[in-house]
Amino acid sequence: MKGENKHQADLVSYIKGSLPMIKVVYIKNECPPSVQAKTKAIRMGLLPGTPDLMLLAPNGNLMFLELKDKGKKPRKNQVEVMEMLNSYGFKSEWSDEFGLSKIKVLEWVNEWM
Repeated sequence: MKGENKHQADLVSYIKGSLPMIKVVYIKNECPPSVQAKTKAIRMGLLPGTPDLMLLAPNGNLMFLELKDKGKKPRKNQVEVMEMLNSYGFKSEWSDEFGLSKIKVLEWVNEWM
């Protein structure tokens, strides 16, 4: 495993081992290959650009986290969805490396603990 997948697997493993009060939900949000399948997925609730992970914590605390390969940045639709989530009062961040992702999660935890 390498790149974004390793980043995600390492972060999920870290959260499960070190922050057991947080539940991690993977949002499978890749667009299907065919136009027909993509149309159906959007009809069924797919929101292209939704971050990869949703972190659930006690007392209604929620964070969305978009993970990227090192040096990569979110696409335009991902930025738009993260801005929308933040405007709704949710925490939504992105990161291109494990260490930074860990810091962002810990900062979020410190906001509500």
